[in-house]
Parts: sequence; structure tokens; C-alpha cells
Amino acid sequence: MKRVLVYPVLILLVTAALVVLIAWMAPEATKEIVEVPLPAVRVQTVEPEPFQFRVDAQGTVVPRREGDLRPQISGEVVWVSPALVSGGFFEEGEALLRIDPTDYAARVESEEAALARAESEASRAQKELKRQRSLADRSVASQARIDDAENAARVSAAVLREARSRLGQAQRDLERTELRALIAFSIAKM
Repeated sequence: MKRVLVYPVLILLVTAALVVLIAWMAPEATKEIVEVPLPAVRVQTVEPEPFQFRVDAQGTVVPRREGDLRPQISGEVVWVSPALVSGGFFEEGEALLRIDPTDYAARVESEEAALARAESEASRAQKELKRQRSLADRSVASQARIDDAENAARVSAAVLREARSRLGQAQRDLERTELRALIAFSIAKM
């Protein structure tokens, strides 16, 4: 049993002695300063000057983007943007063409008049309904007259909503007489 403990301890002591001996006998490294050579640089002053590239090529020119102009209304085109040609370029929001707005402006006027008429009729129908209800409270008006006044008020309210809707549509159509670019675009030369 003693041998089992003695041999490993003896091996460890011999190994430690060898490590100390090797460290003691190792040569000492000398420190040297290494100079890094500077890179060779040539300095030149640059002056800006205009230069035009010339590229000779053959092939077919294809536009980067293609688009269709489709107005949402119909009418005579009275103006076309000078940028709307082969090789042209236009910015986002720029007017591209205009359709004659005369008929659409007249329609807006007509719908505004119809709206004023509908507002007047709705106001009159509400007043009549209020009057009939007041008379009914005093037992002077019949139920048929009250029903007629309520029906007239509902019909005039519906006519008023319809007139507002038609006026809104007429105003949108008037705005659509001018087609504008949604994105910046260039037209390729063909």
C-alpha cells in the first residue's frame, strides 16, 4: 500500500524538479526595437473640371418603369405637359394633362343648388313635423297628418343625404380634370 502512494508522489516531485531546472537553464530573449517603414505616398492636387463621357452602344432602349394614363372621367384634353414626351421626366405631383373642366364646374354648381334646395325642404319638413306634433298634443291634429309629416321629414332627410353625396361626387370629378404624377418618372426615348 505504501508503494502505491510513494510512486505517484515521487513522479510529481521529479516532474516539478525538471520544470524548475528547464526554466532556470532557459536562455533569456533579447528585446529588439523593430522600425516599421512608412508607406510611399505620392501627393497630387486635383482640380475639378467638366468632363463628358461618351458611350457608343447598340441595342434597344427599354424604360425602367411603364405606366398607363387613365383618367377617371371623360372629356376633351385641353393641355398636355411638355414633359409628357419621349425622353421626358416629371416629378411626383406634377400636372401631366388637363381635361376641360367646364362641364364639371357647371355640374358642381348645379349640385350645390340641389343641396341648398334639399336643405330648405328638410328644414321645412322638420318644422311641419314639429308643428303637427304640437297640434297633436292639443288634440287638434289627426294621426294621419302626423304620419304624413314624419314621412315627409324622413324623405327630405334622405334627399338631403343624396344631394350631399352627389355634390361630393361632382367635386371629386372636377378635381380629376387634372391628372398628376403619383411618382417621379422618366419616359425612355424610342
